[in-house]
Amino acid sequence: MNIQAKLEENFGRVASFTICAAMLAIFIGLINFFFPQSIPYGFLDAWQSHDTLWAAVLFSWPIFAWVTSFTVLVAFFTRNSERENLFAEEYLKDGIVKSAIAGFFEEIIFRWLLFYSAIATVQFFNGIFFAWWLMHFGIGEWLYNTIIGHVVNFFTFGTMHDILFHPLGWFIGSAVVVSNKNFREGHKYLGLIGYVNSWFIGMFLFYVMFHFGLLAAIVIHFIYDMIIFAISYVDRVMERMQSKK
Repeated sequence: MNIQAKLEENFGRVASFTICAAMLAIFIGLINFFFPQSIPYGFLDAWQSHDTLWAAVLFSWPIFAWVTSFTVLVAFFTRNSERENLFAEEYLKDGIVKSAIAGFFEEIIFRWLLFYSAIATVQFFNGIFFAWWLMHFGIGEWLYNTIIGHVVNFFTFGTMHDILFHPLGWFIGSAVVVSNKNFREGHKYLGLIGYVNSWFIGMFLFYVMFHFGLLAAIVIHFIYDMIIFAISYVDRVMERMQSKK
């Protein structure tokens, strides 16, 4: 892919993310206007910092170690094409841009705007399915509190229990699950391993957002993606050097 095509691709991604974020922000504004109690957070609360960025980076070492070891393993057992090795520097430059776009926009959308929107929508659909008639709880709330929340808590090793069963209400954890499902679905192109991995990484980034703030989640996401591109770049350069011997 030439430079012009890469620029157009990245511009298209930015445009799509921006439109999506704007639509979600408008939806949240409408929800806050007509149903002000539906979302128990201020619009910018997700951006509040609860610790330093350095503390968030240090905390995130397990996922950095995981992505480093896995990417190195893949690089060791695979071979790049001659063209991939030849344009290794362009690949790295493009990787920096892609990492910045993904880190910034995906966190804004999935860990903030879509999450806030899901808080309202899960309550709405829960109300439709019997909550308003029974005046107690609906199917959505029952399913989450009885099955879904506990399953997710099991697969996250209990580390997110306070988020999944948040004191503000079941809909907080449910919104996390819904938003993270959409995050996972957006990574189908990575194959089965990437598909599953994106769910766990998404949950980890939710933990970071709740405990360190959205800016920290953006930074961690950027670093995570850049590790992949950096290792792949080094692998391409090494293969290129070997082919010249």
